[in-house]
Amino acid sequence: MQEKRRLLMSSAVIPMLVVAGMTTGYLVIASPNMVKPAKAQCSPCNPCIPFNPCAAGGGLATDCTVPLLADAAPNPCAAANPCSPDSPCNPCNPCAAGIAPDLTTEQKVTLYNCLLPQMARAYGKSDNEIAVNFTSYRLYSNQPYISANHAERYVQNYANDTARAYGAYEKAGRFPAGTKLAKPSFTVSGLGRAAIGPLFLMEKMEAGFSKESHDWRYTMIMPDGTVFGTTNGAGAANVEFCIGCHLAVSPDQDSVMLLPEEYRVN
Repeated sequence: MQEKRRLLMSSAVIPMLVVAGMTTGYLVIASPNMVKPAKAQCSPCNPCIPFNPCAAGGGLATDCTVPLLADAAPNPCAAANPCSPDSPCNPCNPCAAGIAPDLTTEQKVTLYNCLLPQMARAYGKSDNEIAVNFTSYRLYSNQPYISANHAERYVQNYANDTARAYGAYEKAGRFPAGTKLAKPSFTVSGLGRAAIGPLFLMEKMEAGFSKESHDWRYTMIMPDGTVFGTTNGAGAANVEFCIGCHLAVSPDQDSVMLLPEEYRVN
């Protein structure tokens, strides 16, 4: 299944796919060989949805690479064991291309600097105000880091001026209305090729906006600029899992997940 997911999310397959039905809570995947509806929520049974925020890997292919990995020879065993949308793949396949090894700080920073202009253009297609302006916010992570809560993608953490208490971390307290947080994401293949992942947004709204989310508006923007969902808006059901995940943190963190200490900018 893992190999099947990788194939469907590869740059060779993504251009053939059309993602629609965003406002219904369902994704419709169309290709020459397959038309299959699948629930947009996290599920171990549907990890092959393109751009699925719950699935590792995938995204919008870019020209950014990690040179030392990109120069590596392709895995000949993996090439001899192709995965297709119509046949299951063994997740324990020893010939699988695998996940890229841990990158050095220099590699991650260099890669992100290459990706950022492409990310800004991709997310900006949504016309979402935060997506258009997040690169002008303060960056609170000192390098990209792997987030287990975002399907093992590399992420960075940005916050606007209203959210300046964000840098106090455990002592930040409750955030005022107008707080805007942005978390762009990307993946790196086993050969060092980077792909843009979703942009995860949080915006603190006025009191009474949403009791369920503690007045936070969650928005997820896909790498093609499509708005996957937004709290109290189109595709709201698609981002309900964001609310549940963030409510799991300590109540005094106001639903905000804290950066790992080693990646914090003080």
